[in-house]
Amino acid sequence: MLQLCDTLLEFYPKEILKIQDRIGRFDEVKTRWQSRKDIWD
Repeated sequence: MLQLCDTLLEFYPKEILKIQDRIGRFDEVKTRWQSRKDIWD
């Protein structure tokens, strides 16, 4: 069980960094799309 805890304590911080990177990328994409003219209006 201790080995599992050590493994997860190493794994999850890396996953959090990956998720934060993805959130940042989608925030940039959203901003880019919001700045475009809506052709349907």
